[in-house]
Amino acid sequence: MDIIENGDLVFLYELVEGTATSSLASFTALRAGLSKKIVERNLQIVQAFKSSELVLPEESSWVHDKMKRYLMIFEKFAVLDVETDDPLEFLSFVKAVVEE
Repeated sequence: MDIIENGDLVFLYELVEGTATSSLASFTALRAGLSKKIVERNLQIVQAFKSSELVLPEESSWVHDKMKRYLMIFEKFAVLDVETDDPLEFLSFVKAVVEE
């Protein structure tokens, strides 16, 4: 049964009893235009499920950077004295940090 024609995968369908041992979902997702990074993350999650491992969130540098900036805002807010500090100055600080 040929499944490749002119260099392209041809999807053949056959219903059989039981469960699938493999999937072409990743290949299909790539062909549909999903990014390689998303498909690779999916494969990591699938592998973790197969081996009964815990699926941990992926920590990326932009998340770490964003959290660091939010912490800066929180720390400045925590010491803000509404009686003596200028709220507009604080808002300018927040805007500058968020737009970094």
